[in-house]
Amino acid sequence: MKFWYSFLFSVACFSLSAQSPEPVNGVRDPGGNVYALRDVIIHPQAGQAFAGTLVIKDKKILAVSADAVLPEGALVMSLPGRHVYPGFIEIWADAGFEKPTRKGRADMMQRSNEGVGDWNMAVHPEFDGSLHMQNSGAAFRSWRESGFTTICSHLDDGIMQGSGPVVNTAEGSLNEVTLRSRAANFYSFNKGSSPMDYPSSLMGSIALFRQTFKNLSWYEAGGRNEYTSRSLEALLETSPLPAFFKASSWRDVLRISELSIEIGRPFYIVESGDSYLRASEIKKTGASLLLTLNYPEVWNVSDASAAEHISWDEMQHWEAAPANAALLREAGIPIAFSAAGLKAPAQFVSALSKAVKAGMPAQEAFRAITEVPARWLGIWEETGSLAAGKFANVLVCSDTLFSEQWSIESCFVQGQFFQVKSPLTFDLPGKYECSLNGKIYASSIKNEGGKFTIELSDTGKAIQISPEISGTRLDFTIREKGPFYLYRFNGNTSAVNGQMKISGFAYTADGEAMPFTFSKTGSLTKEIKKEPEPSIFTAKDFSNRYPFHAFGNDSLPRSETILFQGATIWTCAENSLPFKGDILVSNGKILACAEKINTADYKIKGAVRIVSAEGKHISPGIIDEHSHIAIERGVNEGSQNNTAEVRIGDAVTSEDPAVYYQLMGGVTSAQLLHGSANPIGGQSAIIKLRWGETPSGMINRDAPGHIKFALGENVKQSNWGDNKTARFPQTRMGVEQVFYDAF
Repeated sequence: MKFWYSFLFSVACFSLSAQSPEPVNGVRDPGGNVYALRDVIIHPQAGQAFAGTLVIKDKKILAVSADAVLPEGALVMSLPGRHVYPGFIEIWADAGFEKPTRKGRADMMQRSNEGVGDWNMAVHPEFDGSLHMQNSGAAFRSWRESGFTTICSHLDDGIMQGSGPVVNTAEGSLNEVTLRSRAANFYSFNKGSSPMDYPSSLMGSIALFRQTFKNLSWYEAGGRNEYTSRSLEALLETSPLPAFFKASSWRDVLRISELSIEIGRPFYIVESGDSYLRASEIKKTGASLLLTLNYPEVWNVSDASAAEHISWDEMQHWEAAPANAALLREAGIPIAFSAAGLKAPAQFVSALSKAVKAGMPAQEAFRAITEVPARWLGIWEETGSLAAGKFANVLVCSDTLFSEQWSIESCFVQGQFFQVKSPLTFDLPGKYECSLNGKIYASSIKNEGGKFTIELSDTGKAIQISPEISGTRLDFTIREKGPFYLYRFNGNTSAVNGQMKISGFAYTADGEAMPFTFSKTGSLTKEIKKEPEPSIFTAKDFSNRYPFHAFGNDSLPRSETILFQGATIWTCAENSLPFKGDILVSNGKILACAEKINTADYKIKGAVRIVSAEGKHISPGIIDEHSHIAIERGVNEGSQNNTAEVRIGDAVTSEDPAVYYQLMGGVTSAQLLHGSANPIGGQSAIIKLRWGETPSGMINRDAPGHIKFALGENVKQSNWGDNKTARFPQTRMGVEQVFYDAF
């Protein structure tokens, strides 16, 4: 008896799993729908394919095999030649959320009185997207028809954006389609719609992010006993979730990786399409990247003046961007793909196909839009492949993925069937025998660039038609003058011995109905002039430069052992005079400086390069003590009177051409200072002008720390305009008080 109790309990659980506790306005769908996709080529996951049958019951896949048994009452769909794939998975979607707009003053210094949260309105980890998301139907449809059956959606707004749910793009209430209500956390360096002035720079955003996690450590260690923070509580609560951090360049990828180490939190990084430029450095960080496919558009060079302003690196990136995925894969970096940044999800497969043509293996690309995102989101047991027990998220396609003929004809999402594109648009053209009101005509239907024409033997000319296809129904009207003027054809399609047959009634302008049939007799033969295919830039064609500029080097400069002979040497030592002599340099250091140097006197490994410096002068490199070059996205964090927490070192860029020009002038080191927008600015960075290095590789880590202070009119905003009156101080005596208060 125990066995039967257990069996009946399991059956009851299975039947209950397809039910919903929500009331229905009307007659409830009893469920129990069973579909059998037969005679299809099944691609259950990357690297696997076989001919067989896939059976769907309610929301789940019941069976998938070469010889699956068809359940009684199953709706059998025989689809010879069709290819069946698991649906795609998107991690960084925004479906169901309206883009927020900034509210409040542009120089708002303190949080508004709306709600409880972090002191800074760009930090809202407590935001739970599942409580605000809306299923508009249209938003899900656009993702679904582009192949995405599962998306993780969130409100892309702010530095700490909160969490978002993972949902299947089926119809129904969000409760019915949600897999995880809080699936992942999302971050960026963009403060978004926050009306607060702080942060106003990249280094400010990084400082705010860093400080929030320092606050979290304090809060967890006992700070919650004296201070309540909904935001910090949410950070603690959601810390086990996977976290995705949006970058705007490969330099951001490295910055996020450094932040990850500093705060002890792992991130998946949503990169911007240029990470191939520093693949080897990114590989060393151990980062996993979610790749975007928003390639640069073709440059307009019709205007000669405008064309002159297109830089070398912009042109090179336009050509090389599709090879990003292949180059990152070759470097051994774990990757997945995202439609983030594209104008519409419908552009995704076309963009991904470019990446495949540029060298990304098709099966690896397939894995990176199904299995990999499913594992990153922790939903692999439920979706991401075609296997019994998983959600029936299935694409029925006309051909193999990434082929020229590939398109989605229909799909199942959570077991719901959706017609995406009728296969008739591919099978309709051909030669036909037409029977119209008992008379036989020879006819043909052509499709040239999406424009359909029909030719009947009595007309002798091709007449353009606009067929409307819905499932198996096909309607069109002949509008050109002739014997069939204003005939409306309403028919249904079927297959007879593998050939299409259309049958129904044709209606004249007077309303007379006449039976007709179009029986396909063969395909159209046409000599196709094959245009030569343009050469495709692939990963093998890519040659990097350091940095990726017209003035960059083909490879990173390496330390050598060099003997400069016969130069006029200025040592700049105390009480020294210039003299003619030699300098021996090895491993980046000066080994000797004398009137005559014999390299045999030194234990030197490897070759010594001899450089004749006759008539040349050699001096120490110039050190620029106060510079604003090579700082990315803001030299000032002038939003508050004291921003000692920001670090110029967080925002150093190695791509600034000013570094190259400074080297031309003899500058070899510089102190990069915060601007003078406030009394106490940020911490400086001392860099060596290593042209071609990464930002981190330019920073002199051994240099002592410095900070920028400022006085004068700028710090009290007297020359900022009449509307800049919110920030203290507004007077010189207020500036003095800032320093007293800070110390």
